Amino acid sequence: MVIAGNTTMIHFLLGMDAFCVFYTPHAVHADCPGFQLACDLDIPLKGYVYCYPAKSNYLGGDII
Repeated sequence: MVIAGNTTMIHFLLGMDAFCVFYTPHAVHADCPGFQLACDLDIPLKGYVYCYPAKSNYLGGDII
């Protein structure tokens, strides 16, 4: 599965605190999430989920 979303939504998906998205433009934690096991994200699939990377708080994988 491939997922592209804005920076805040990817932080929520990965179970990360999204406050950094609003705090400073270049301090995002999900800038390169890559491949994650679907079961680790509570997605009922056998395999992996690829999350598009983000560059900053307003330049997420949905735009890239």
